[in-house]
Amino acid sequence: KPVEAAAIEPVKPPPQQQPAPEPVKAEPPKPAVTETRKPGKRRTVAEAEPAPAPQPPPQQSSPLVVVQKEPPPAPVVVVKETPPPPPPPPVIAKGELKLLIRPWAKIEVDDREVGVTPLEKPLILTAGEHKVRMVNPELGKDIVRTVHIKGNDTLTVKEILDE
Repeated sequence: KPVEAAAIEPVKPPPQQQPAPEPVKAEPPKPAVTETRKPGKRRTVAEAEPAPAPQPPPQQSSPLVVVQKEPPPAPVVVVKETPPPPPPPPVIAKGELKLLIRPWAKIEVDDREVGVTPLEKPLILTAGEHKVRMVNPELGKDIVRTVHIKGNDTLTVKEILDE
C-alpha cells in the first residue's frame, strides 16, 4: 500500500510579545517660524506670533490646606509663692501631779509659784523631770523634790510637814 502523504503545515513559532513602548513625553509646541526671501538678499528668519503659553493641567480636587495661625502668647501671670504653713506643734505628752501635803505649803514648780495646798485640781505638767518646792514658813520647812512625770499618768506626792 502506498503511504499517503498527509498535508503537513509548517509549524509557526508563537508570536512573541513585544514590550510595551515607553510613553514619550510631549514637548511644548515651538513658536511658528516663517521664512521670508527677498531677491538678492540673504535669508532672514522672523518669528510669527508667539504661541500661547501652555495652560497648566486642570487641578484635580485636592483637599483643603488649613493654615493655622499661632495663638497669641498667653498673658504672663505672676504667682506669688506663699510660704508653707508652719508645721503643727509637736504633740507633747502630759501627766498629772497630785500633791497631798499636811498641814499646808506654798508650792513652786520649776521656780514658778503655783499656789497653796490644798490645791483644787492636780497639776498638769509635761512629761519629764520637774523641780517641786514645798514651803511652810510657820513650821520652818522648805523641802525640794525632783519628780519624774510620765505621759498620761498621775504621780502622787505625800508629805507631812508637822512631824
